[in-house]
Amino acid sequence: MAHESQIAFLTMNYDGSLLATASDKGTLIRLYRTDTGEFLHEVRRGSDKAEIYSVCFSSSSKLLACSSDKGTIHIFCLDRMDSKIKDFVKEE
Repeated sequence: MAHESQIAFLTMNYDGSLLATASDKGTLIRLYRTDTGEFLHEVRRGSDKAEIYSVCFSSSSKLLACSSDKGTIHIFCLDRMDSKIKDFVKEE
């Protein structure tokens, strides 16, 4: 169970080692390992409901970007987060 509500968007990083999911509520993006399904981390887009238009990783997996119907783009620095995530970030 990735989210309490239905999944509205999902994407993988460049090498397929990370999966990012967003529910139809659009407040949280959760990150998982693709080889084990282990939950790694979550980031918050906002607190009010939003329709997620896009979620994408940078080629190095250091950044995760999200756009929504709120007219905003959120960029999360994954290499500054939990040590579990840092294992998947590539050196440039």
